[in-house]
Amino acid sequence: MPVPIYMQFWFFDVKNSDEIANSGAKPIVKQLGPYTYQEFREKYNITWHGNGSITYQQSKKYIFRPHMSAGRESDNVTMLNIPLVTVANFLKFTPSWLKMLVSLGLVVLDESLFVQHTVKEWLWGYEDPMLQYVSKLIPSFDSKFGLFYGPTSGNLSSDGVYNIFTGELDSSQVAVVNTWNGDKFLPYWKSDYCNMINGSDGTIYSPFVEKTQKLMLFSTDLCRSIFTTYEKDVSLKGLKLWRFTAPPAIFENATVNPDNECFCMPCLGSGLLNMSVCKTGAPIIVSAPHFYMGDPKLVEAIDGMHPVKEDHETTIDVEPLTGLAMKLARRMQINTYIEPISYLAQTAYLKPTFFPVMWVNESGEADDASLAKFKSDVQIPVLITKIVQYTLLAVGAMLLITALTFLIIRQFSKKAEADESMGSLLAPASGDQ
Repeated sequence: MPVPIYMQFWFFDVKNSDEIANSGAKPIVKQLGPYTYQEFREKYNITWHGNGSITYQQSKKYIFRPHMSAGRESDNVTMLNIPLVTVANFLKFTPSWLKMLVSLGLVVLDESLFVQHTVKEWLWGYEDPMLQYVSKLIPSFDSKFGLFYGPTSGNLSSDGVYNIFTGELDSSQVAVVNTWNGDKFLPYWKSDYCNMINGSDGTIYSPFVEKTQKLMLFSTDLCRSIFTTYEKDVSLKGLKLWRFTAPPAIFENATVNPDNECFCMPCLGSGLLNMSVCKTGAPIIVSAPHFYMGDPKLVEAIDGMHPVKEDHETTIDVEPLTGLAMKLARRMQINTYIEPISYLAQTAYLKPTFFPVMWVNESGEADDASLAKFKSDVQIPVLITKIVQYTLLAVGAMLLITALTFLIIRQFSKKAEADESMGSLLAPASGDQ
């Protein structure tokens, strides 16, 4: 049952960029959004296999929905110059002559630590003069930058080759990812435990969900598998569902949750995950929006962070009989790390800070037509089956009671006849008196 999927983006517009760059002031940001796009997915190169699995690729297309947005794609937003931070991070591991050459080029180009672009440019890409210069020195760099630009996340993108189980041979394996890009393990983290590919894509799970189980989810955006746990019963337009949420344990520091030690690349503190290992070295760090469930110091370092459970947690509302996700909200925030770097004059006054860039909510909710179809195709047949089942049980019970009653009455009748017969044998004859 298809559920309409939307991508909502919120940007952190920096209000005191000059003060941050020139005196290391505490950042002040204002949240702008949402800017809403409808996401369309299409599976192609579909191949069915004899082991009860299917292989496919999936393209994504995003269409802007103005009526669901707080502004236009042409709105200007001032944010951290992420290409500059990315280049700076890359140069840490290069020879001094290259550092000097790039640094001089940035001075000539008059690169600033903070830049302004439109929402559309920030998301889907723009030609960056600095990257054009750097790409001539370092061919691995693209001259274009966008937070969702590229072959794995942008419009008409594909995020890899999936092989998933259909549940044909084992219903507990419905939609479980078997391999991604031909591998059962990811190549990013420090151990097989953290590199395991577990769970589905988060839109469907195996039927007969239990409240005690963990619902596993494989996310290519996070480059890892995560899990959700049962929180409470909810309803959607009369349909009873179970809400599963992402617990704090997912991003807890390894000192709190040792299972996360193999995600430390390096460890950054509770609430953060370093993604540079799977983002071609870009200093991308993910968290929950507004650093929800993270170290309180992260919130205190930025003026404008206001974490709220209802707005910033990840939730999946599942129909337990079928395992279908009827409502979902997968939320994550993109951050980067800023610090003084000796060979870049633009960073001279910076204080080490985990700096928020934007956050995204990938959400979906079954519409009235989908719910009506679910009720007619699933709920009503199940209800009829239950009615028939209970009716048959009731009829069976009545027949059993009737049969037992008949046997008991028959048994009593036989006993009465036996007693009467015995009495007539024992009665004295009249001639004996």
